[in-house]
Amino acid sequence: MQVVRRSFDAIVIGGGIHGASVALYLAFHGLDVALLERDRLGGHASGVNAGSIHHIPRIHLELPLAEAALSSWARIEQLLEDDCGFRQVGYLKVIESDDEMPDAERSMARARRYSGIPEILLDRQALADLQPGLDATAVGGIFAPTCGYASPARTMRALRRRLDGVGAVVLETSEVRRISRQHHTWICETGDKNWCAPILVNCAGAWGVSVAGLVGEHVELCPVALMMTVCGRVKPLLNTVVGLHGRRLSMKQPQNGTILIGGGYQGDVLPATRDTRLNGDRLAYNLALARKTLPALSSAAVVRMWAGIEGITPDHAPYIGSSLIHEGLWHCFGFSTHGFYLGPITGRLLAEAIVKQEVPELLRPFALDRGASAAASSRAVDGVVRENQDEQAK
Repeated sequence: MQVVRRSFDAIVIGGGIHGASVALYLAFHGLDVALLERDRLGGHASGVNAGSIHHIPRIHLELPLAEAALSSWARIEQLLEDDCGFRQVGYLKVIESDDEMPDAERSMARARRYSGIPEILLDRQALADLQPGLDATAVGGIFAPTCGYASPARTMRALRRRLDGVGAVVLETSEVRRISRQHHTWICETGDKNWCAPILVNCAGAWGVSVAGLVGEHVELCPVALMMTVCGRVKPLLNTVVGLHGRRLSMKQPQNGTILIGGGYQGDVLPATRDTRLNGDRLAYNLALARKTLPALSSAAVVRMWAGIEGITPDHAPYIGSSLIHEGLWHCFGFSTHGFYLGPITGRLLAEAIVKQEVPELLRPFALDRGASAAASSRAVDGVVRENQDEQAK
């Protein structure tokens, strides 16, 4: 068998939003780039998530990056020549009881400490004025008016068009089975083809640990299957993206009139087939919570349910930065359900780090050897993790 060998300035493994974004920005810097994707672009978490563009709730390490990400989404049409369905309708976290109010105020104080994203604390009347039709027992809310949502599928299509336009080589159904290094060149083998470059970027999402393992670098990651529900088209019900402060829920109504419901409820990952299996009980709980929060949803028909595979790190913060053991190797994965929103800004900053060989301040908390930062991050999310576990048990 004759092996075809092609050389580039940089190879990116993984065609989710982070791989596509960093490949695009590397091309903007003048590099000849190849993007290798085992399945299809956006085929997993990046193309099938809820599309939320918000910072509530996030671990404190991510808040400065989230603030920069919000600015990048406001300019997304300039970058991708498509507005990607981005709608700055705001993001509302409903406070269900007076007992939750002190924690809501602490959450707002934390956000103010680490970012400048505006938030407004709403009382019962202001909540009803902003979003009519909510459960009458709700006592208030936290509203972030500059947040919103975008279309993951549309964003990935726009990224593909831009990559083609700048001359990047995008190869789908190209699984990297072996990685080796000769002198200062990385060699990625995909069947009868070898792809070579001095720079290698691992953006393989839930499979980032497997790619890292091919070069002897070991990090921790847990793959999860995050489920979503879509209800059929109904009259306008949601003025903003709606969640709950104390429980896991996310609802939005795109311009086509459907209602998209999520919140991080998990199905099962089937590693052998890279597929998922839905958990009916958890989906039913998620839907019931949505209908309690917005009673008018009780008459909306469910038309589709699915799950996308994502990777969660031990401290819920992504791995972004250079390898600890190899020169010319960079990692960008493990976004722990927060990845879509952070994709464009992370791609830009990581490309700058690779070209300039200097990691920007916003990315430094996510280094693979973050150590003390990781411990601090773990403490910051302990409450969220416990809440997730409680919800998943239902």
